[in-house]
Amino acid sequence: MSEESINASIEEAEEFFTNIVHKPQKRQLRVGADGMTAFDRNKRPTDMKLCREARWLYLLSFQKMGIDSLVKTAYEDADSYEFSSARTALLEAIKGWKCKTLFTAEKFFIVFYWAAPIVDYDKSSEKGKWYLRNVYANLAAEVKLYLDLVERSDSMRETNSCWDEIRDLWDVLGDSEDGKVVAGAMVENFMARKMKAQIEAEAAEYLK
Repeated sequence: MSEESINASIEEAEEFFTNIVHKPQKRQLRVGADGMTAFDRNKRPTDMKLCREARWLYLLSFQKMGIDSLVKTAYEDADSYEFSSARTALLEAIKGWKCKTLFTAEKFFIVFYWAAPIVDYDKSSEKGKWYLRNVYANLAAEVKLYLDLVERSDSMRETNSCWDEIRDLWDVLGDSEDGKVVAGAMVENFMARKMKAQIEAEAAEYLK
């Protein structure tokens, strides 16, 4: 994508969403003696502008397309550290937007309603939250595949077979051997067989 098309896409997104979404009021940030907020000191103006424009692009398409071209408008040398760093930061941010949008504790307890009296998601450990998110994500993915199949298939046998696969998955959602959910508070024996560093690395990856 050219710089012109990137700018056009951003302007198109801003114009389209201005009329249908309410822009939040800017929060008052604490300003230090030097006139800078902590956020300002830790983030360069160029990167702040890139992040803002990436939000517009992502809101328009919900795809990562155009990120490289967007970064190139600020850092022309694609082989430079600045380009690589900014690109990585934006991709990680997009991954976070997606994960945080798709999962909420409320959605989890709509599905696993019977767990609500015994699980407090907000007070759970990070590994516990990671486990719950994995259970939810894997089940949601399988159900989505099933619904897509129902929509496009005329075969009752095929859809019934797919539904049976979902029921089979349910039985092994917490089974470490299945490879669907590989850690969490409910699989302590499996966690004990793993190196602590590996567990933390996997948790960090899923928490992004």
